Order: sequence, then structure tokens, then C-alpha cells
Amino acid sequence: MVGTAYFLPLKLYLMDQYFIASYLSTQAATYFNRVLLVSSLAQHPDAKVAELRETFFQSLKNGGSQYINNIIQANNIYTDMDLEELDLPRLPEDYFHWVDAFRKNLRATTTENSTEQLIVDYAYHMACICTDLALLGWSLYLHLHAPAAPDQMPQIKSSISDLQRSKLIWSSTAILLGREEDMHFMWAEWQTLNHLLDQLHAFDLLNKPENQEAALNFADALLPKFHETVDNIISKLKVL
Repeated sequence: MVGTAYFLPLKLYLMDQYFIASYLSTQAATYFNRVLLVSSLAQHPDAKVAELRETFFQSLKNGGSQYINNIIQANNIYTDMDLEELDLPRLPEDYFHWVDAFRKNLRATTTENSTEQLIVDYAYHMACICTDLALLGWSLYLHLHAPAAPDQMPQIKSSISDLQRSKLIWSSTAILLGREEDMHFMWAEWQTLNHLLDQLHAFDLLNKPENQEAALNFADALLPKFHETVDNIISKLKVL
């Protein structure tokens, strides 16, 4: 009985922590992917490309501290779980090695198909979708507004493919969570956003170039909805 009384509150307390650690660590890829995109534009002679490169760079500069803080917050949760210490990333190549190890070790603290593991996976794929939307937005903007820029279609195709893959796995995870009464709200949040992702996919922007500007505007408007939903989920997990 002593063991049960101690373990149950700890398990409940960690629900929001699992979500936060998984989401923030993964969503930081937005920053590093965009750094790589901006780096690919370095020394480009076209004036419009140079203008957009500077605009993107300033956006990274202004928002970079938030992503760093997110990594630190995720790492603090990770450290509190007494997991294997990892060096915090400084460069894009460091980040992608770090986040793979982070996710592997975080997930290893859960049991197969447990609520905790489903929350880790739900947050991970939700963050992947946010990252894909963010990179798709910048790549598509370059494609539409700086024709002389390096060809963005391979990245646009890759982002769309990654979106669909993450959406499929996120959907499966949300359905499993929805079977649990306390977690049904996460299924409801998924259902709303999944419907919006279906609308984005319906633009068929790869085959219908005339829809690309509208798809860009829709994707840009969709990203804040994801961020708002993340805040709502964390608030509800905290009171379980």
C-alpha cells in the first residue's frame, strides 16, 4: 500500500511533464530547420532573395531565444527524471542527434501502450506537424515570391509528405488516447485540427499551382491554432 500511495501521485503529476518535454524538444526543430534554409541562401546574388534572407534571419534572431528556452525547459524535465545526461545542442547537426537521444530515453521511461507513452507520442507527432507547417510556409513563400531562389519544390514535397505521415500516426495515437475517459479531450482536440489539416491537403498545391498562395495563407493561419491547442492540452493535463 505504501508503494501504491507513492507511485500514483507521481504518475499523475508527470502527465503534463511528459507532454511538455516531448513537444518542446521536438518543436525546436522549427528553428534549426529554418536556420538550414536561411544558410542555403547565403551569398545568393539576387536582390529579392537577399531581401527575404535578411527578413528570415531577423525572424530567427528575434525568436531564437524562445526555442533555446524551450530546449532548456524540456531538458530540465528530462533531468528531473534522472535520465542519462545529454549535452545541449548548439548547432543544427547537434540538435538532431540530441533530440533523437532525448526522445528515445524519454520514451524508455514509459511502458508499452501506457497513457504516458501515448502522450509522449501524441506530443511528438503534433510537434512534427508544427515543424513541417513552419518549414513549408517559408519554403512556399520563397517559391512564390523569390523565383530566383534555389528550387524549393523538393523541400515543399518533402514537407507535405512528412505532414501526411505524422498526421497518420498522430491520428492513431489520438484514437487510442480517446478511449480513456480522462484523455478524451485530447482526441477532441485532434479531431478539430485534423479536419483543418484535411482542408490544407485539399488545396493540392503540388498539382494545382494556382492554389499555392491560398495554401500558404491557410498554413500560416493554421500554425497558431496548433500553438493554442498545445496550451489548452497542457492546462487540462495539469489538473488531472
